[in-house]
Amino acid sequence: MGTLTITFSGICTHFHDCLPWDQPGPKIPMRSVLPNAMGVYFGMVQLPPPADPSVATYYLMPHVAQLSSPTADAPRRLLYGVQLEVVNVDTTQPEFTFDWSIPGYHLREYVPKPEPEPSPDVVSNYKAACYFDFHFGSGKVVPSTDNPLMLTTQVQLATNGPPVIRVSPFPGSPAGGDPWFIQTETLFVANQDFDADVEDKPFDFMLNYLVTQQGLPQLLTENMPGMEDGLEELTPAVLGKSMVDLGVAILNLPPPSASGQQGNSSAAALFERLPFQSFVDLDQSCSDSHFP
Repeated sequence: MGTLTITFSGICTHFHDCLPWDQPGPKIPMRSVLPNAMGVYFGMVQLPPPADPSVATYYLMPHVAQLSSPTADAPRRLLYGVQLEVVNVDTTQPEFTFDWSIPGYHLREYVPKPEPEPSPDVVSNYKAACYFDFHFGSGKVVPSTDNPLMLTTQVQLATNGPPVIRVSPFPGSPAGGDPWFIQTETLFVANQDFDADVEDKPFDFMLNYLVTQQGLPQLLTENMPGMEDGLEELTPAVLGKSMVDLGVAILNLPPPSASGQQGNSSAAALFERLPFQSFVDLDQSCSDSHFP
């Protein structure tokens, strides 16, 4: 008997007892959806009063989904086009429950009605980077010891022996389907900014809305996580420099085949750029979220 603890951080939304969406029958107790956030996004968003100016211009940099263990000698995994589930979970333990004593960040808190609804394409039809499904064990929201506003989601479950993760590639995905045999009792899952040299912006939390039908919000009723300390003006000079830095970083990426994980893919190349971090503790703007 073993115990596996999985910590989620970065751009990820956990769906509780609501998937499959608009279908009768039993629901998945919790599905963690890491959206495909590898694009570069530009936009404008109306801020809640008394913000001055009331409209902010933003840009959002690519994020890459990964799984890692606490030690650098264990291989990291690129999470791109795969559905995960612990296959040797102890089914005698209680069915999955979630402790809401710390409520976490919810997608419905920051935008006006009608409230955002899940995108069936993203949360059920494989238009995402990764799904991680849980039917047994327990989950809770955990604040960072360094920053109590930086919240992560932690799942703990019992396994029969060392954990084994079933890997089911999405339709058309180049990912392999061999099971992952885990040698530790701790795992970290994150949708992380691929270039550590690029400053994280306080609008990163908006990428969580890629899992919704409405997409990135255009109007906020409340400040999102990461906006508490005020917003810096995005000038053309700052934006231009960031785009140049991103272009230089992409030019310096290793060949995609160097990862050996998903063949000749741009996702694998971006993944190679990520420095090893056993725990991706970014800031509250890059916190995970929950639905409903």
